[in-house]
Amino acid sequence: MSDHVAVLPGLWKLNLNITFENDIKLTADAVEGLKKRITYENIIVHNVLENMIAIFKSKSSRGKIESRKCLENILSRDPRNLNALADIEYLSRTQHRTSEADQYKTRLEKVLQGHTINDVRTKSICVMEQGYAILYEESANIEHISKNRLSESYRMLLSEHKKGTGRRKDYLQRCFYHNKQALSNLQLAIECKGQNEMLARKITALEKFEEAKNIFDLINENIIWSFYKGVALNRKYDSIESFSHEDGKKRSE
Repeated sequence: MSDHVAVLPGLWKLNLNITFENDIKLTADAVEGLKKRITYENIIVHNVLENMIAIFKSKSSRGKIESRKCLENILSRDPRNLNALADIEYLSRTQHRTSEADQYKTRLEKVLQGHTINDVRTKSICVMEQGYAILYEESANIEHISKNRLSESYRMLLSEHKKGTGRRKDYLQRCFYHNKQALSNLQLAIECKGQNEMLARKITALEKFEEAKNIFDLINENIIWSFYKGVALNRKYDSIESFSHEDGKKRSE
């Protein structure tokens, strides 16, 4: 157990892509997806799932009211939840509710400056939740979703091309050729490190889980966390294998 790892609570501070999503339809779909996850995911991630919903809903004045309710719900269940405290403090300041924001900041700093077992455990949960949020975003990354859809289109076009004749066959051949080129370019885009500081991922879910372990090993008291860490580990090796298969380059692990 270590209390020397810097903890920066709040999902807003992670610069998740969900923070910058403004498309109403995509936002609504994402919120429904997160609500569905709450029905089947383990209870240990319910708070962070609702926190992510709060971020999605905070785009408008009306949405900020719903966002606040989500964060207040989390704090009614877990008054010391650091991510919710940090995010509701941030939200309060955007609404010019300075007095409330200061109260949340005081509660937040009391835990961050604490050194009891409960304080250290709470900090570790905060970082684990952040790791889960990054893990969710990695799996929901728009580039990977696009890749899956392009791959499916390629298979369908190839099937139609085999059945086609004459000019139709020629046009379909052009279609799946350019589809394959698009897939290749998209794979390169996925592999590239983002240059935009706002959207660049500075840390992976696996690294967050390791950070949390260095604060307090939650896996010893709840084995479920090892499942999410395992998902992050598998994704790391799947990515290495996928990239190597695509261009034949050997990558270190």
